[in-house]
Amino acid sequence: MADGPMNTDGGAGTAGAGGNGRRWLERHWPLLLGAGFGLYVLALLWHVFQAQSLLDASTDRFLQADIQRRAVAIADFAVERRIHAQELAASREISDYLLNRDLGMSLQYGLATNLDAIDRRFREQVERRQLRGGPLYRRIVFFDANGETLAQSAPGEALPVLPPGFGREPLLLVDVETQQLVTTAPVMHRGSYRGVVATIGDLQLLSRLLIADPAGERAGYRELLLTPAGIDIVADGDPAGHLPRPLGEVLSRMPENTLVKAEALDRDPAIAGMVLLRTAVAGLPLSMITLVPAEQARGQLASPRVLFSFGVIPFLLLAAAGLLERQRARQRALEVRYAESDRHRGELLGRNEALAGEIARREEVERALREKTTELELVAAELRTSMLEAKAASRAKSDFLAMVSHEIRTPMTGVLGMTELALDTALSDEQRSFLTQAQRSAEGLLTIINDILDCSRVESGKLAIEHVPFDLAATIADACAGLQLQAREKGLHLATEVAAEVPPALRGDPVRLRQILINLLGNAIKFTAQGSVSLGVRLVRTQGNDVLLAFNVRDTGIGIPPEKQQDIFEPFAQGDGGTTRRFGGTGLGLTIAARLTRLMRGEIRLDSAPGRGSEFFVTLPFERADAAALEAAAAPPPDAAAAVPPLDILVVEDNPVNQHLVKTLLERQGHTVRVADDGERGLAAWQAHRFDLVLMDIHMPVMDGLEATRRLRAAEAAGSLPHTPVFALTAAALPDERKLGFAAGVDGYLTKPLQRVELMAVLRTVGAARAGENSA
Repeated sequence: MADGPMNTDGGAGTAGAGGNGRRWLERHWPLLLGAGFGLYVLALLWHVFQAQSLLDASTDRFLQADIQRRAVAIADFAVERRIHAQELAASREISDYLLNRDLGMSLQYGLATNLDAIDRRFREQVERRQLRGGPLYRRIVFFDANGETLAQSAPGEALPVLPPGFGREPLLLVDVETQQLVTTAPVMHRGSYRGVVATIGDLQLLSRLLIADPAGERAGYRELLLTPAGIDIVADGDPAGHLPRPLGEVLSRMPENTLVKAEALDRDPAIAGMVLLRTAVAGLPLSMITLVPAEQARGQLASPRVLFSFGVIPFLLLAAAGLLERQRARQRALEVRYAESDRHRGELLGRNEALAGEIARREEVERALREKTTELELVAAELRTSMLEAKAASRAKSDFLAMVSHEIRTPMTGVLGMTELALDTALSDEQRSFLTQAQRSAEGLLTIINDILDCSRVESGKLAIEHVPFDLAATIADACAGLQLQAREKGLHLATEVAAEVPPALRGDPVRLRQILINLLGNAIKFTAQGSVSLGVRLVRTQGNDVLLAFNVRDTGIGIPPEKQQDIFEPFAQGDGGTTRRFGGTGLGLTIAARLTRLMRGEIRLDSAPGRGSEFFVTLPFERADAAALEAAAAPPPDAAAAVPPLDILVVEDNPVNQHLVKTLLERQGHTVRVADDGERGLAAWQAHRFDLVLMDIHMPVMDGLEATRRLRAAEAAGSLPHTPVFALTAAALPDERKLGFAAGVDGYLTKPLQRVELMAVLRTVGAARAGENSA
């Protein structure tokens, strides 16, 4: 009985505490709800203020980006003026003037015409260049390296005052006093400074690039340019006009890219209620100022946006429900995976059995592979034997080419040499015409032989690519020089154009580049009956010191059908069977050009169609070369007219025609010549008499030239005799034979058919050496 009252009291106490809590909530729920709602509103207001701050920051960034974009547009205008000045400095008219001046022409014979062409070019640019309806330039002037005026678009006007050293680099000058905008660009020719081109315009041109608001569409928005001295340039039609000079000085010292209220700078009514922003104009001593009314520079959030924030709560509830449902879905997926795992366990047992069978099969495959390996070893042995046979065939081919070259070039030497000697005699017009045609035919036959040898050298990998500094313009001019006559004879215009950005000094193989251009241009001239042939050079890309150049040769000839374009670079291939009969040639020119391009790590392609001509594109990699290396490589050759002292010369040659040719050429120069028919007689003649020079044929009966040279050098070494220059006369222009010759002791090579220029160069070298020995 004693426990009953105690349990009753405890239960009553617990129920009473729960009832007190519920009653407290019933009494104070409005306070709790109000406190919670207040906290919610405070949170919303804090987010509103944060959003307003973000809006202000976004507006500031927009204004800063806008003025910077406008400043960049004006800076681009300045860059465009510099670029145009550089284009005028590199124009064809100025290049022609400088070239003719270097050639020694006077004003009476050519230079005056060049200067008139430059004047016309300048006047055309002044009349044509416009900026929003107004002239871009007032005048254009060409000064020489001493500051003298050579050409100008408006003679008689006062010249601008240019600072010292203005001509060495492109400059853009702002002359506030004279309200002029002057751009200068140096004139470079063959790597040297030759003058400067100056374009002169009104400074107020810049006002046309600013935004004016004459109709009030932007409600007080203004743009203007300020000099460091506070002088302003305002937009055309700006109703507010110019700022006072003191106010301009204050604005020019404002911090850059920072919004500043007008009240913080000056109380001038011209800028009252404005927000100002300043940024510098790249490339010009000017600052751009933007003035925006304060009420436009700052936006306000609308109150409905605050109400829309309340809509976030339902989405949060939905997101919570979605997360719960996602969790339940994951649980169901785990149950499915457990069942799938049991199923996979059964599959693995079956796969293990299959794997055991696969292992047995692979052991059988390995046994078969061992048998195949044994067979392949036998095939490899056969391939080694075949490779030895191929090398022997290659050597036989080289020997055959050397023999063919010698056997054809030897009589060609006589034909060309005797023809040239005959042309130096008194002839009738008909006789001279016959001999000239015979000389051209022989030179054409020699070109075919050289093409065949070049193809063979490239195919066998025996053609080496040089890596030397050279002048690109000189190489192009050299390539075009021999083709101008062919073009003029057919009434064609042969033009070249090198882009200004192409570096003039390069490092590579100028001989092979010249050969590629000659083959492409010669092919274009051959297949073009009327119109023009052009060569263009441009810069594709630059990476460090490496450059990639694109050469395109375009003609207005017969064109190539699409089905023939795949075979056009193959040996002896031409557009169709009648091409050879109609235009001549062996079809090796494009083959050599393509193979040399690939050998120089370049690419070649073709764009052509019958009736609209052809265009060949060649891309080649080179390196930039400095001026010093280019000057060393381009050192002037010895004077061809320099006197050569009489020399005592031994000619060892078995061909009677070539004996007579070389003897006649040398004796006409005042030299004493003795002839030997073979190497044995030549060696005996040298032992009996001291000669200043020995011209040694390589292929001769009894004793060839290499053996005779080896014995001559051995006799010099045994008897401590002075060195006798020995130059080989060879009709085989293959690298292997040259290596053998230098190993035997020859000092140099003269290739048949004998070139008079090369022979005279050897005579000058030997004569200079003999003169030095006599003076010592």
